[in-house]
Amino acid sequence: MRILICDDDEDFAVRLKNDIEEYMRSAGVDARIDTVFSPEDSLCASEKYDLAFLDIELGGVNGLALARALKERSERIILFFVTAFGRYHDDAMDVRAFRFFEKPIDPERLRAGLDRAMEYLDETHIDVYVTGTGRSDRIAANDILYIKRENRRVLVKTKTGALFSTEPFEAICEKLPQMYFYLIHRSFLINLHYVETYSYDEVRMDDGAILSVASRRQADFRRRWIEYLKKR
Repeated sequence: MRILICDDDEDFAVRLKNDIEEYMRSAGVDARIDTVFSPEDSLCASEKYDLAFLDIELGGVNGLALARALKERSERIILFFVTAFGRYHDDAMDVRAFRFFEKPIDPERLRAGLDRAMEYLDETHIDVYVTGTGRSDRIAANDILYIKRENRRVLVKTKTGALFSTEPFEAICEKLPQMYFYLIHRSFLINLHYVETYSYDEVRMDDGAILSVASRRQADFRRRWIEYLKKR
């Protein structure tokens, strides 16, 4: 999971980062948190984030402008606004703010907001263009067992069947929340919820498929799997 904190109060940003890291560790979520102190730093970058905590009053370029830019990169980003000023509520809602926190952030409200964000990611739906039908099917992310690259097509295996798409493998993977999906191989993205058994170099999925774990990913995946089991 990719998380952005943008706040010109460096002490506050560091404390917030520590609180989010503690939450993610307790939840067993593998998260990378980028902390910047001016919106220009993020506007000049091209990263896509799952969550963002943005101060609204940041000087020349405010947090609302940054929010709009981040949503252009990823429509599914969850936006938390953090500010000592209450007059921006309406503007924040225009960019679909997920939560609005006033400084200082109450720890219980922060945890509750993050809990709801995790539930929201679990409920994510994605659109997949289905080969030969001329249509896009909307699929609940949590119904997907795995995504598999098969030559020029991509297999999307769900609880109820399988779809084939000519969309790039990477494009479909990008649509999915990285909280519980893991790229075990350049050709296999799996949903951890549907791993039946795991050995160091392969996983067996609920549908009986046996998928290889790439050698260079084995150590990291083992760590991720242990964290996932603790959370479950």
